[in-house]
Amino acid sequence: MTKAITISFTNYKGGTGKTTTCINVAGYLAKTGKKVLVIDLDPQANSTAALGIDKSDLRYTVFDALLYKSRNNPKISIKKTILYTDFKNLFIVPSDLGLCEAEYSMQSAKNSSLILDRCLDEVRDLFDYILIDTSSGPSFLMINSLMSADKIIIPIDSSLYSLDALESIKIFYNKIKKGSKHNIDEFIIVFNRFKGRGFLKKFSDTLFNEPSFNQYLIDKVKIDFYIKESKDVVISQFNKTPISDLSYKPKVGKVYQSIANYIIEKSR
Repeated sequence: MTKAITISFTNYKGGTGKTTTCINVAGYLAKTGKKVLVIDLDPQANSTAALGIDKSDLRYTVFDALLYKSRNNPKISIKKTILYTDFKNLFIVPSDLGLCEAEYSMQSAKNSSLILDRCLDEVRDLFDYILIDTSSGPSFLMINSLMSADKIIIPIDSSLYSLDALESIKIFYNKIKKGSKHNIDEFIIVFNRFKGRGFLKKFSDTLFNEPSFNQYLIDKVKIDFYIKESKDVVISQFNKTPISDLSYKPKVGKVYQSIANYIIEKSR
């Protein structure tokens, strides 16, 4: 098996659908027979819950792997933190609120921005894809996520702050990678809760009094995928099941499947 492609799901702003996008893309990648590992790098542990893992009964979490790696202590490797899910080919390194301590516990460690990357080096030959659900805002966790990734998926919504974050993330990444050989080979933009092209025009007219902003979104931002609002997303969240594994085939699933297929094609 070749080394896993690592993808960071990132946005400064919360509520843009990072977890939802991550879990559903992971589900469709796993459906193709690829072995997929989700890293829950958010203290809120939404990916952990979304895949049906009981957060109250965790022996080890991603925090343990990061902490021991930061101290060069092999007692708890990331391999010990990996859990099976109820979904074939889909695994997770869970999180909990203890991850809040990461920034204070590890930031002073040598090469602290590469702690997660070093953890993942232990398992990259075990999986086809590693997907990182990253906490919001510029932080120790986001830095580690970006410095571990081959690709970045940026979920956005119609919020002005969400759109502002697009360029900010690229600027932030270029700052933190200075002095390293790390390079992101692709930024993929996913517009969540999309309400149609008519909504884009109304959105740009209302917020900016500038109809040409509609064309800016289409031409300059270069959004790669549009995911429309769907009750099926809520149903999958309620059932703690990726859309790929629901008992029926929702229309919205075709977009997540397209993202998964795109990732596979670009990885060849």
